[in-house]
Amino acid sequence: MSLYFFIVQWHDMQIDDEDGALLPHDAAAVAYAEEIIRELKEEQGFAEPSMALIVKRQAYGTVLTIPFFPGCA
Repeated sequence: MSLYFFIVQWHDMQIDDEDGALLPHDAAAVAYAEEIIRELKEEQGFAEPSMALIVKRQAYGTVLTIPFFPGCA
């Protein structure tokens, strides 16, 4: 299990993930990130076209960045 952090970023703003999530591998982290994005868009109304979710693994760094709206990336 690895500790992953999920950071929401847009323009010059950022919302850090202080706690992270223990997940078995990168593919699980991507699935978790996609769920976070879905929830933020549907339940929180996050709709800024430049928004992205940065996935970081502790002691490794950035795994990938997923745009909230892929056509706007």
